Amino acid sequence: MYRYRKLVDSKERILKPSLYNFGASKIFVISDKNNLERRKAFDKAWSCFSDFDYEYVDAIMGTELSVSKQLETKKLDTHFLCPNGCLSRNILGVYQSHYKIWEMIKEDGIIEDSLVLILEDDARPSNYFLSEAFQSGEFLNIINWLHKHRPHGFYWGRSRERITGTIFNDYINVPELSLDYGAHSYMLNSNIVDYLLDKGKSQNMAADVFIDYWFCKEIGGIYSPYYSFIRQESHILGQQWFPPGHEHSIYGSTTQPEWNREDIEERDFKGDYEHCTSEMKQYINQVRKFNNDFGPDDWMEFEFKDWNDFPKQPNFL
Repeated sequence: MYRYRKLVDSKERILKPSLYNFGASKIFVISDKNNLERRKAFDKAWSCFSDFDYEYVDAIMGTELSVSKQLETKKLDTHFLCPNGCLSRNILGVYQSHYKIWEMIKEDGIIEDSLVLILEDDARPSNYFLSEAFQSGEFLNIINWLHKHRPHGFYWGRSRERITGTIFNDYINVPELSLDYGAHSYMLNSNIVDYLLDKGKSQNMAADVFIDYWFCKEIGGIYSPYYSFIRQESHILGQQWFPPGHEHSIYGSTTQPEWNREDIEERDFKGDYEHCTSEMKQYINQVRKFNNDFGPDDWMEFEFKDWNDFPKQPNFL
């Protein structure tokens, strides 16, 4: 039953508990190549464990993207959908970073029906994982279940500590995908990557919304623990944004509209554009609310201007 695990010789002393790679054949960590402080913090946070073999993947930063070029090449759809009306250049970059990893899974020839863990570099072991799941045997029971059943997907954590969902068995939860979005720690079965690549070749949602939407509507077979084993550092700290000079400022949200002001709740716009950054508003022709039958609330749809109509100015590059 346990042959797939990396077991140690009886004479070898165990200095660090094993994570068994969370049951994954590979682990990719999305990270800004220029933010060495965050990489060092990630290394330190996970250094107390063994058998956690990850590879950094350089993130595609929003500042690297030309919105007009994304529209011209159809990497960005003419309409962008979001349940919260959030739109920023970094949201586009995060999506392209996840898409890049899906391409890597396909191109690397990862073993068929194997699980790949995708993390963002602010992912941390949660308090519940450290105080309960790791010691009680819940973690190993889930590892064994994953090895046996090979689901299409598995969330090791969502944005909240308690993952809303329905009972599957004593250890496995079926998460409610229209709530608590977050793509900081999820597994994909290599067999469904082609589907995501095809559906997502022209971006029309944020990465976490896109994953949840298509798993709910068509793919199915995604599970989670009942509590998040991995959470983002900002969620553990209980704060999404931090003022300039704060000791945790490197963990503030990089995708939501906050510009490092003293008033971290201040926004440039009200109403439909409240969660849209000013750098993206210039590309939008109109916005409307609609009900797309996914989630409890109306969604926002941003319609972009035709890229041919963009003024040839630096701020439109």
